[in-house]
Amino acid sequence: ELGQASGDIARVVSVPFIPPSSLSLSDRQSVLRGLQLIANTVIQTAELDPLMQRPTRYYLGTDARRHPFQNDQVYQSWYDALISPRVLSRSEMMSIPFGDAVTYRPGERVRFETDTQTYVVSEPRSLRTLPQDQSGLSWTWQRGVEELDGTVRGAYRAMSEPVTSAN
Repeated sequence: ELGQASGDIARVVSVPFIPPSSLSLSDRQSVLRGLQLIANTVIQTAELDPLMQRPTRYYLGTDARRHPFQNDQVYQSWYDALISPRVLSRSEMMSIPFGDAVTYRPGERVRFETDTQTYVVSEPRSLRTLPQDQSGLSWTWQRGVEELDGTVRGAYRAMSEPVTSAN
């Protein structure tokens, strides 16, 4: 609320608050231009996350939303550790609405703590089971199997057919 003086009497004028999440795409893009940001950029907070004791990193999507990385391993599946994200203040960060969390990069192998099955991320947010017999697969794995907390299972969609070299 803003106060406006009218003679000796102060009037209170109500200014509507529009949360960033309800902004249109063009309005969100305007916010990014004002911050001199472009899509497909990695940004991070200037302050440390109080629980993680590290800055929080986000992918700035073409939808002009900030998509949080679930953890450092997810970030490292997409980006080299040498890449320096653009650092934003808390108020700058708060002006950009949230999007869905970033999941592991396609091609990564993952396993949930509560499940013995190993999966391959086949496309963003999709998992295919990895067959026990991998003789038909011609992949060479660069990383080990990432262990996931069961709470992030909802971020992925399980596909019905197992992974093959074709899919």
